[in-house]
Amino acid sequence: MKTGRYVLLLLIYGWTVALLGYMELQSEVERIGPETVLLTNHFAGDVQECNTAGYGDWRCRPVNIEPRHWIFALIPFWPARGDLAEKLYLSKTWPDEIPFSETPLFSDLIANGAIGIVLLVIGVFIMRIKEDGGSGNADGSSDGADSAAE
Repeated sequence: MKTGRYVLLLLIYGWTVALLGYMELQSEVERIGPETVLLTNHFAGDVQECNTAGYGDWRCRPVNIEPRHWIFALIPFWPARGDLAEKLYLSKTWPDEIPFSETPLFSDLIANGAIGIVLLVIGVFIMRIKEDGGSGNADGSSDGADSAAE
């Protein structure tokens, strides 16, 4: 019965990895300028250049460049292609540096850390489940002291 718990844990982790991989390949965001990103759909092969200056309203237009290989979209913190800014004629000036704790990368790291902690707690919970389905008796007591006293 112990292998069943390992299989369940592996299925949960596998499903999570597959879901995160699908989401990353569906819309990969690659920052190439101060307010410019490339939005790539690896399933359709579409690449769009988007201006991120607005408040959640990205203005995107299709560009005719080769999307980067899909495997690089799945590798965390893979650097962006530096030559694209020159090819797309982007401004070389970057805005003033902001603290790391106010960047989107920091918020993504916090969210991914929270997901990782939840998955670890679920994994520990699954591994700690006893083979008999619980630790108590049918009457709700944890040991036989109460029923033996009666």
